[in-house]
Amino acid sequence: MSKFLYMTLTLLFFSSQALASGLIPEVRAVQDKDLYKPHVGIKVGVSEPEGNTNASTQISANIGYQPIIPFSIGLEGGYVKFDNSSQNLERTSLLAYANYNFGGKVPIIKHSYVGVSTGIAWENEDNSDGLAFIVSPAVGFDHPLGKFIGKPITLGANLSYNISSRSALDTLNISGVIKYWY
Repeated sequence: MSKFLYMTLTLLFFSSQALASGLIPEVRAVQDKDLYKPHVGIKVGVSEPEGNTNASTQISANIGYQPIIPFSIGLEGGYVKFDNSSQNLERTSLLAYANYNFGGKVPIIKHSYVGVSTGIAWENEDNSDGLAFIVSPAVGFDHPLGKFIGKPITLGANLSYNISSRSALDTLNISGVIKYWY
């Protein structure tokens, strides 16, 4: 059996297993208003730029909801400032995001998502202001704390990579996330 055929059959098997386990939820319209899942959140973490610039703290806030199961959309505003003797960068961004939310019964996976954010950023790089277009693929999870504290709050993590259209630094971002769900 060729390697291609073997890989294709393996992929089909695991895809069917993922569908059967509920890991990949059925795409459907929201019937119950509680399933819109509106939320607000705060992300705080470390942003590691390419090159020799030191890592810095990044903070952002987001709002979003789920218009179609299992997709969520929203807006996120963020800020990061890198100070280095060789290069300085201050970035304030406003991004729209879309996420695909997993399901199933596997503890962390059922609250996980993959997505992409895109938008604009105001960048001040070594006293040269400019507007940049940002694309940022991401992966993360939001684990509910409700049964522990009795409130609709999740605690999670997010890993993303910001790609800037300017000569400014691309960054790897690792953040902790806390969200309140209405």
